[in-house]
Amino acid sequence: MRILVLTPLFPPDVSTSAVYIKKLVTKLSVNYDVTCLHYGQLPEKAGATTLVSVRKDVTTIKRLASFAYAIWRQRHCDIVLVMNGPSIELPFLLVHLLKRTKLVYVESDPNAITKASFIGKTLHRLMSKKSSVVLKPASTILNRPLLHPLDNTNLTDVTNYEQNFALHVEEVITSCLN
Repeated sequence: MRILVLTPLFPPDVSTSAVYIKKLVTKLSVNYDVTCLHYGQLPEKAGATTLVSVRKDVTTIKRLASFAYAIWRQRHCDIVLVMNGPSIELPFLLVHLLKRTKLVYVESDPNAITKASFIGKTLHRLMSKKSSVVLKPASTILNRPLLHPLDNTNLTDVTNYEQNFALHVEEVITSCLN
C-alpha cells in the first residue's frame, strides 16, 4: 500500500505536530511505502520514508502551486493522509478535484483550527466533509514527554507514551485500510 502524507511542518521544525508526523511516518514506513510531502529544505531522515520537500521561502502563490504540483506528481498513491493546515488543505482540495483518492484527515494541530481565519475554518470544514476518516490524536499522543539523561523519573511516562503511540499507529492503519 502506498501512503502519501501531506504536512506543513517536518523536523528540523520543532513544533509538536512536526515531531508527531516524523514519528508517525517512521512507524508507518516499516510496513508500507510512505512518501511525506512537506514544506522545508533539509528534512531529517525518517526511517524508510521518501521525503519530498517544497520550498517555503517563495511567494505564497508559488508555494501553494508548487505544493499542488508535487501532490499531483504523487497521484498514484492509494491513500492520502493529510495533516491540518490551510497551506496543505488548499492545494490538496484543488488536486482532489481531478484525482480522487481515499483521504484520511488528521487534526494534528488543534490550536491552528481554533485560531484559523474564516478561510482556514472553511477549508477545515471542506476537508472534514471530503475525508473518509477524521482522526483527532489525543494530547498524550501529540505531546511527547521529555526524557532527561540524568533523571529517570519520566521513564514511566515515556513508556506509556510509546504504548499509546503504537495504539495510535494501529488506529491510523485501520483507518487507511477501511
